[in-house]
Amino acid sequence: MENSLKNKTLRELIDSGEYGVFADYFWSYITEDHLNRPLDSYGFEATEMELGLKRCKELAPDGSKYLNYIYSKQEIYACHELQEAKLFFFPRKEETDITKKTGKAFALVIPGGGFARQWTLIEGFSIAAKLNEMGISAFVMLYRTAQEGVVNKALKDMYRAVSYIFDNADRFDVSDSSFIMGGFSAGATLAGEMASDNLGWKAMGLPKPELIFLGYPAHKMDMFYKIWSEAPAGSPVKSGIGDFLHRLVEGEITMDKVMPYVLEDHLSKEICPPLFITANEDDPTVPFINSKSLYEACLNKKIPVRSKLGRTGGHSYGLGKSLEVDGWLDEAISFWLSITY
Repeated sequence: MENSLKNKTLRELIDSGEYGVFADYFWSYITEDHLNRPLDSYGFEATEMELGLKRCKELAPDGSKYLNYIYSKQEIYACHELQEAKLFFFPRKEETDITKKTGKAFALVIPGGGFARQWTLIEGFSIAAKLNEMGISAFVMLYRTAQEGVVNKALKDMYRAVSYIFDNADRFDVSDSSFIMGGFSAGATLAGEMASDNLGWKAMGLPKPELIFLGYPAHKMDMFYKIWSEAPAGSPVKSGIGDFLHRLVEGEITMDKVMPYVLEDHLSKEICPPLFITANEDDPTVPFINSKSLYEACLNKKIPVRSKLGRTGGHSYGLGKSLEVDGWLDEAISFWLSITY
C-alpha cells in the first residue's frame, strides 16, 4: 500500500472519493502546483501520512458526523469567515493502558502553515491517528488564515474550539475537565500561547491543559522583526518574513506590535503547563533558536519541560519517523503521564 500511495498526488487522493469529507481538508488553500506533486515529495514516510490516510478512510463512511463547525449558524451568517473554523473529531480506537490512566482525557491538535494555509494531513490527521492508537481521542482544529492580522482571529478560534469541546463533552464521550494540546510551526505559535500569561488559558478563563506539545514552534517574533527590518528592500527574505509578519499584525509592522507574541517573555511557573518541544537544528523555515531559547527559558523559570531534538530532518516532519526525533510523541505522552497521573 505504501509504495503505491507515496507516488500518488493529492489530486488523485481527493478524486478517489475514498477519504470522504476529510479529503477536502488535507491541505487548506491548496494551489495547483501542490495538488499535482507526489506525496513522497512532502516526506511521506517521515510524516507517517499512510497512518493518517488509513484512519481517514476508516472514518470516511460517516465522515460528516466527525466534522464540526465551532461557531453557530447565526454567528457564521453574521461573519462568513467563521465557517473556516472547524474541528475534526477522531475517536480513540480502543481502550489501552494509557486510557486506563487518563480516562477520557482528549488531545487538541493544531496544524501549521505559516498562517497562510494548514498542512492538515501531515500535522493534523496523522497525529490524531497516532493518538487514537494510543487510546486517546483527538480533535484536529482548522482556524482562520490567509489575511492580514489573522493571528488574533486564529487565537479566538482556538479558545472557542476548547470551549466547544467541553460544552459537547458528553456527545463526544470525552472528559469535561482533562485535556492536552499541541501544534506545529504556526499551529505551535497558537498552542504555545495557551501557556502564556497574557494570551493563555488563565487570561481567557479556560481550563488548564495538562500538557502542551510544540513542534518546531515559531515564537521569537522580535527576531523575525529584526531580520525583516534589516533585510534589503525587494529581497526574498524581506518579502517572505514581511508576509508572515503582516499575517501576525494589522497595519504597520512595529516591534511593539510583535512583542506580545514572544512566548518566552510571557511564561510563569504558576500558569504555564508542562511543555514538550521537538525541532531540528537544520530547520530552514523556523530557526532552531526558537525551540532552543524556549526550552532554556522554561528551565530558568522552573517550568516542567522536556524535548526531543534532532540535528537533521528539516521542517514539517510531523511524527518524524526514522528521523532523530522519531518517537517524540510517545515521549511527550510518557512525560504527561509521569507528572499528571
